[in-house]
Amino acid sequence: MTNYEALLTLIGDVNNTFAHVEEEDSAAICDGDMQLLDKAVKNFKLKVWDNQTKQNQKRFVEEL
Repeated sequence: MTNYEALLTLIGDVNNTFAHVEEEDSAAICDGDMQLLDKAVKNFKLKVWDNQTKQNQKRFVEEL
């Protein structure tokens, strides 16, 4: 998964988590919603970190 795909996944996860906020009489944002947000951000950060680590390793091997 590329960084762009990871970003799209993050956007989708956030959208799904807070879709209920669009409605006027929606329920308040709860701790569960915030935990889902934390999980989505953590997954994004891990994927980007993994991608960049792999890119750096590939560059290092190419330089050898």
